[in-house]
Amino acid sequence: MARTEPEKKAQKKYYLKNKNMYKINSYRSRAKNFILKYATTDELIWLRGLIDERLSKKKI
Repeated sequence: MARTEPEKKAQKKYYLKNKNMYKINSYRSRAKNFILKYATTDELIWLRGLIDERLSKKKI
């Protein structure tokens, strides 16, 4: 179904107001897709190391 001009304008306004949210969701989606579909065992181990390191820095 085609969007009307007011709908397009409202969507653009919402996007401009929430750019950071769109960026974060895009990164999350790309990371998940890579892990589930393309990553080799070595890459998964490397990523696990990065995640463990990041988690240990978050714990105070």
